[in-house]
Amino acid sequence: MDDVAETSAAFRRVAGAALLAALDGDLTTTIYGLAPDLTLAYVNPAWTTFARANGGDAELAESPLGRSLERAIPPILRIFYLDAMAHLVPGAIWEHVYECSSPTVLRKFRMRCGALSEPGYVVVSNHLVLEQPAPAASSYDGRGLVTQCAHCRRVRHASGRWDWVPELIEHPPAAVSHGLCPPCFEYHYPDSEPDEPDPPRS
Repeated sequence: MDDVAETSAAFRRVAGAALLAALDGDLTTTIYGLAPDLTLAYVNPAWTTFARANGGDAELAESPLGRSLERAIPPILRIFYLDAMAHLVPGAIWEHVYECSSPTVLRKFRMRCGALSEPGYVVVSNHLVLEQPAPAASSYDGRGLVTQCAHCRRVRHASGRWDWVPELIEHPPAAVSHGLCPPCFEYHYPDSEPDEPDPPRS
């Protein structure tokens, strides 16, 4: 038995038949299991379907086991996710809502991470919580000026919320002001208090 097969077998032993049956039966939530070294030890059928349907790496979609999760996380987010997983304890769930949009569709997912009974083994699920057409660029033009996050490039709507607007990334307007959206501010400056937000524009 090679290392990948051994890692997968160890995960299946720790997870148990009942949990694996439930994970395999969930066709709407992408779920994967991690070994203590943060390599993929399990993926459910929905994970494979999602990877194929969304233009993921073909090799990864077909043979994900044994791949490092750490290598799949962009460096800027690596500490955030790895720190959360390092502090998981059996029975506790860590949740995080994140955006994973395409140029035409706004999508948000809820990630839930749970530690199994044996240290280091983790189950991660990603459930779609929002899917809608990407917002139109015309609703973000505040009197000729668009305010964009300097880090993630979300755009501030007149109501004060920040959205991903692909059209404004592909075709930036002439007049752009920069700021930081609340999630980026919190991530990059965790010990600072944000300035008072500008009042909504009418």
